[in-house]
Amino acid sequence: MRNCAGLWLSAICLALAGWAFAQAPPDARQEIEQLEEQARQAALKGDMAFVEKYDAADFVGILANGYTHGKADEIESRRMSKYTYQAIDVRERKIRIYGNTAICNTLASTTFSREQKGYRTSYYAQQTEQVRFTRVWVKQEGGWKIVSFQATRTSLQPSEGAETNQ
Repeated sequence: MRNCAGLWLSAICLALAGWAFAQAPPDARQEIEQLEEQARQAALKGDMAFVEKYDAADFVGILANGYTHGKADEIESRRMSKYTYQAIDVRERKIRIYGNTAICNTLASTTFSREQKGYRTSYYAQQTEQVRFTRVWVKQEGGWKIVSFQATRTSLQPSEGAETNQ
């Protein structure tokens, strides 16, 4: 009987240790929340320094139109101001932490201007879209880096077909 009690106690300790390990330190979640806000502000300002600092060297972005780009493409796009954001209103956000990896899922309403080229002209057409995007952060080189970004246009409103905010 004592062996059974010892086994149960060991099992409970292992389960609690696994649960504690799986829980993200509160500061990691706060760090990602702050970095996500910095990313939003950087996009609104067309800030290349944010991309240079936080995109990993092997960063891969998948845009809502299906095109992919890397860190150098992201920097060039901001330098050329091909997209100019007037508003990025976060409607819903969920952050999950797995050790040194953070996954952030966001629903945002975006208003932006995109350069349009026509016959001998160039102008900016303003658009508003609902976008769901996922940003994957990995802690490396002493700080968080963005390794992947993927965006999808959607007509869903907050909490439609999604889990609640966390």
